[in-house]
Amino acid sequence: MKKWQKYWLLGVIFFFSIHLVRDIMQDRGVHNFLSDLLVKKDLSRTPSWYWQAFNTYPIEISQVILGIFSFKKNKFGLSGGLTIFFSLFFLTVWLIYWIML
Repeated sequence: MKKWQKYWLLGVIFFFSIHLVRDIMQDRGVHNFLSDLLVKKDLSRTPSWYWQAFNTYPIEISQVILGIFSFKKNKFGLSGGLTIFFSLFFLTVWLIYWIML
């Protein structure tokens, strides 16, 4: 595995682990710096369970699992490529949410 791939996977595992903890705190009503950072009031009529079930938790959990799997195998391969794809997907969904909704 190349050096940039290791750094990428470490960054993905770190970012999405912190993001998962942040989302869990938000859903439980805990207010602190981490859980209130870059929060936008949801003006859509979409139920909160939709965002949790389809957008947030599956992306974060899959990223952490794929990153750990790549490290265990010591091979970037398909699982590493999927971390790049899901990260771009996550960024796109976040930008659509932040700008348009």
